[in-house]
Parts: sequence; C-alpha cells; structure tokens
Amino acid sequence: MPLVVSDHLLEPGVTPSRFGQPLRIVPDRELGTEPHLRILSFDVDGSRARAVVEYRVEGVRIEFDLRSNSHGWWTVADAKVVTKKL
Repeated sequence: MPLVVSDHLLEPGVTPSRFGQPLRIVPDRELGTEPHLRILSFDVDGSRARAVVEYRVEGVRIEFDLRSNSHGWWTVADAKVVTKKL
C-alpha cells in the first residue's frame, strides 16, 4: 500500500516519492483518521530549509534540516525524530 501524505502545505507540482514510487497525496480535509504523514511547517532560507512532518497515528514528529544543490534538488542534511505520548 502506498504511503499516504496530506496535501497540507504541499506546493502544487511537488511529487514526493519513496524508493522511486510516488506517494499517495490526499486532500487534508478528506483524511479523517486514516494514517498519514502531514507537513506541519516548511521554512526556506536560501539554500537551506527546515521541515517538520508528523505521523500522528504513531505519535511521531520528524524535524528535517535540508540543503539544496546547484540543480535545485533538496537533500536531508540532518533529521531528528521526536516521539510524544499518545
């Protein structure tokens, strides 16, 4: 089953993938309690960015530090997983 991602804060034309396979993008308002990833924030500062993603069903939040290369591709420079009590 493809990983489900909310379209919340996802820019038009952005097509996230996992292991070369596209992720299933679903409108945020239609997800209800279906397990999904949700982008909580995405802040860009030049060639650096910080993204925070939540997987609520597991009580996990992931904080990514990203860097872009000369071709405009973003890569993860660092990641931190934060768990919360459910």
